[in-house]
Amino acid sequence: MNVLIPRWARAGVRTAVWAGPGAAILLLAALSPVLRESLVALEPVWPPLVLVAAVVAAFTYRIARARGNTRVRRRLLRLERGVARVAARLGWALAALLFLVPVWAHWQLRPPGVLPAYAALWGDIPFADARGHFEGATRLLTDGSLGAFSERRPLSAAWLASRLALTGGRLRPAVVIQALLLAGTALFLARAVALRWGTWSAMGAFAIMLGLSRDFLPTVLTETLAIALGGLGTAILVGRPARASVGLAALGLACISAALYARPGPQFLLLALMAWLALTFRTWPAVVLAVAAGLSGLAVTAVLNAAYGSGESSAMAYPAYTLYGLATGSNYRQVRTDFPEESARLSDKAMSRRMYARAIEKLRRDPAPFFDALRINAVKFMRKTPGNVFRLGSLRTLFRPSWPLRSPEEDAARNRIWGAPPILASLAAAVLLIARSRGGERSLWSLTAIGVLASVPFVYGDSGFRILAAAYPFLAVLLALGLAPRGERPDGPERRQAERHLATRAAVVGSTLLALILAGPALARALSPPPPAFDRASAAAGRVMVIAPAQAAAIVVSNTGAEDVDRPRLARRDFSRALETVPVGGPDYFERLRPPFAIVSAYDRVTARQQLLVAPVDLLRSPSRWLRVEVHPVPADPDARSTGPGSDDFFEVERWSALPP
Repeated sequence: MNVLIPRWARAGVRTAVWAGPGAAILLLAALSPVLRESLVALEPVWPPLVLVAAVVAAFTYRIARARGNTRVRRRLLRLERGVARVAARLGWALAALLFLVPVWAHWQLRPPGVLPAYAALWGDIPFADARGHFEGATRLLTDGSLGAFSERRPLSAAWLASRLALTGGRLRPAVVIQALLLAGTALFLARAVALRWGTWSAMGAFAIMLGLSRDFLPTVLTETLAIALGGLGTAILVGRPARASVGLAALGLACISAALYARPGPQFLLLALMAWLALTFRTWPAVVLAVAAGLSGLAVTAVLNAAYGSGESSAMAYPAYTLYGLATGSNYRQVRTDFPEESARLSDKAMSRRMYARAIEKLRRDPAPFFDALRINAVKFMRKTPGNVFRLGSLRTLFRPSWPLRSPEEDAARNRIWGAPPILASLAAAVLLIARSRGGERSLWSLTAIGVLASVPFVYGDSGFRILAAAYPFLAVLLALGLAPRGERPDGPERRQAERHLATRAAVVGSTLLALILAGPALARALSPPPPAFDRASAAAGRVMVIAPAQAAAIVVSNTGAEDVDRPRLARRDFSRALETVPVGGPDYFERLRPPFAIVSAYDRVTARQQLLVAPVDLLRSPSRWLRVEVHPVPADPDARSTGPGSDDFFEVERWSALPP
């Protein structure tokens, strides 16, 4: 009977049969407060728990094989096949669930780390760099152009704008879409690893991807897109089809290139992979394809800036700040310190030209601070990387509360004790596996390591370990390779076909994602009504704003929770607890506010900036699409933290009126 039914039809039936249980798992978790609370309580434990389980299974098998214990080996092989079957049928639902849990945790004011606590205040309000990316996306949808901040990294702003267009301007669903994309990327990567090195390596790679991504999942930071594109490219490049097809290898390299322009960081990785592709195929067409794929990320960035940019900045502006900081023995922040007036007066593009010239002048006059800065960055990387990596395998959170938040430095020493054994054991086994592999495999990992490590001294001082976001998927695979207890799986025809199909699907997803990033904002603007005209001359900057409440990110603080507004609500006690965790401005001001009130992040068409407003809840009830809002600044707090949000970042709403469409 099976002969009469095509294979694709049988696969479709199996997928449909298992789609029901998978959807039921997600629906139950989304609708059941008890189950969701349980998942959130265990949120810090999931990545190391999955990783340690894979490590224990893999090394138990090795020990049993070394001792000739066939009974244990057979049980572990049956367990591996069972896990593989569950992953094949329900893996998509479990992956989506595990990547959504950090988002749910943050919305319940239990952020997975210090970074999301500041990047998404009270669970929803983008702040610091995230505020700039949110501003670029909303400005793109409203006025049709990116600002200077987003023109440096237009891929992320355009991707966020596309997601906001799909969700009607609501931020929470847009964040969910991003989490699901990363879940799918991690699943692609795990599947690619499973086909070559087995189930335990796949589990390890998935767990490390989750552990490295969890801090960024509730935010609109650029790292999320870089990890997603990097994961798709890595899933292609680590597979055997990339050694046989120059086209697939070039598509994988193009995804990595886009990732490195979505979130610049280890840019020498791009040169290393271009060299690997050229050396692997050793033909002139391969060299041309390597160069074209390597430059594709820059080309996409240039197209986005040409289509949506205003000429205020470019992808080449930010490196000028980094170079000047290195030339002075510091980092990119040194520009604001040395030239505060010029930074405020000149456009980003003009300022970057001056910084390139001044950096080169300083290097000619005295290169010593430059090399000293490179040395300091390399030392910081070597000192802090163990803590960043070992936490991925640390089960210490099982035995201590994950709340209140602690800085990574506070946890580093204990994570070395708990997390070092599984991580180091897997890494050592991975190095041995790579050393025994064929030349193409060794060259890929050697050149990747050289590209990342060569980049570290130049960029680590700007943002620390997160600067390597585009290379996270390579790190995940490297740390998981050692969990292949039987080495690389044999390359049979059926497995070769499965790997090729996986690489092709990853390439299609990456190409579709880039196409949506390029065309999404223009399509969204074409289908949405134009914003109303208004008299800019009558609007005093900093006093009058023109906003669209429906497109704003907002939370409502209430004692009763009875406000009939379709926005996230916080009880007053939860709001106060959040202020203790992330101090915002003058605490006296926020403590004096009587609920109900709203905190709103809205794009202001007068100043073309994303503004933070303290507003009555009625403002969010307005049926008008656009409002003219009069505000006054909240008094600044001289004791506010310089690195965190201050009360001077907020405006208090006095009155508002509807603008005609």
